[in-house]
Amino acid sequence: MICVDDSISRWYGQGGSWINHGLPMYVAIVQKPENGCEIQNAVCGSSRIRLWLKLVKSKPAREEGDEGSSSNNHLLLGTRILKELLAPWAWTNQIVCADSYFASVGAALELRQIGLGFIGVVKTATKRFPMAYLLRLEFSQ
Repeated sequence: MICVDDSISRWYGQGGSWINHGLPMYVAIVQKPENGCEIQNAVCGSSRIRLWLKLVKSKPAREEGDEGSSSNNHLLLGTRILKELLAPWAWTNQIVCADSYFASVGAALELRQIGLGFIGVVKTATKRFPMAYLLRLEFSQ
């Protein structure tokens, strides 16, 4: 199993807590206890060792670097990130777990196309959510 999530590495660098000197982007999020460099991770579910990480850049830096292939431009951002992080494990039949930032019906379908399973909470307001199918299911008590 591979778990995908984001984390923040606190910045103790030059200029104090507010400056981004040396970072691709300085992040301050109210819900996070620390401010600093945001990292997107792929982690082994058994050993809890980071297998792959990607430093998050500012939008202008991403556009300047022309990140991601043009064939993935139609995908949601979370799905594009999943595919980038998980490319080395394509066709290994690994199960991928991710939170709602990455999860969507499209993400599950894209990962299935490259030989990966997916577990994630898909919000009901997302595109292609199977509400009609779920309403027809009968649950036993």
